[in-house]
Amino acid sequence: MNEIAWTRIRLGLVFLISNILLFYKEALYLNVLLYLLIVSYIFIKQKFSIYIFWLKPLFIAVIIVFIIQLLTFNGSGFSQEGLIFGILSSLRILSLSSLIFLLIYTTQLSFIIKALNFLPIQISYILSLSLGMIPQLTREMKQIIIAQQARGHRLNWNIFKSYLPILLPIFTKSFIRSEQIAISLQARGFKFIKK
Repeated sequence: MNEIAWTRIRLGLVFLISNILLFYKEALYLNVLLYLLIVSYIFIKQKFSIYIFWLKPLFIAVIIVFIIQLLTFNGSGFSQEGLIFGILSSLRILSLSSLIFLLIYTTQLSFIIKALNFLPIQISYILSLSLGMIPQLTREMKQIIIAQQARGHRLNWNIFKSYLPILLPIFTKSFIRSEQIAISLQARGFKFIKK
């Protein structure tokens, strides 16, 4: 089997596992098992520092989702069901993002793009463009951290205070890049109009 066929199998597995994790309500043990398997694989392959760096901003979102689920489940304030649902939601986010991380860092982007050629051209182009931006955003985040540290900013235990000066330039650059890509696609006649 060639590499494109293996990439299609990986994409199919990621799609299947992510649907099971999202739509199976009693998937707490499956989420924990998948997350532990992915983390152990990343640890064995010695990519743990890249993984932690990639998921650090996501931990803020996981904490926010956990707190919101904990306090607003069924509108009753703090409850045991809210605690379980908050843990399940947080684990879903962590395991799905870890699964995507594993796919991106174990498969070359060119193989992913070639494996998506059975989809309509607009969908495959958008997916490949989105996946291609993840390593680029990681590189830019490292550069912004270095630039902010050169200006005297220090990363500490306060996640919100530490990462706000880093996330604002990332979002600004992302929006500017997205607008530039949209303008260049429109200039080349790339539209989503059915004929």
